[in-house]
Amino acid sequence: MPYTLIAAGDFEAGTRGWTLDGARVVSGNEPWRVRSSNDSRSLELPSGTAARTPAVCAGVEEPTLRLFVRATGDATSALAIEVLFEDLIGRPWALPIALVPAASGWQPTAPHPVVADLLALLREPGAPLSFRFRPVGEADWQIDDVY
Repeated sequence: MPYTLIAAGDFEAGTRGWTLDGARVVSGNEPWRVRSSNDSRSLELPSGTAARTPAVCAGVEEPTLRLFVRATGDATSALAIEVLFEDLIGRPWALPIALVPAASGWQPTAPHPVVADLLALLREPGAPLSFRFRPVGEADWQIDDVY
């Protein structure tokens, strides 16, 4: 299955379109350099912060979200991932799609279903949605190459 990089999801040129609440771009990249051998940056999410992607269109053709993660600090921490969208009458929703357990070294996540079939019942097909990443617990997280 092909994956599409979310806008600025490699963090190499900053975070244009992202909404950051205490998160910031830092040096350090996932070690496999899956996007480019020249990549050198990632997004740091200290405990108590959050980051939201730019709006994307996701549906049955692209039903999953994948990324690379690393955590330092509390080994019982997790990274909460939510999909954010508005339903057919304009009410905002935040549905949890993953709770990624802490990993001390860089790790690829499993493909996380975006629950596209359920979202089709709640929103217009092709309507934009975004993803929010939020540390749970007392660890600092880094994310990179968000597809």
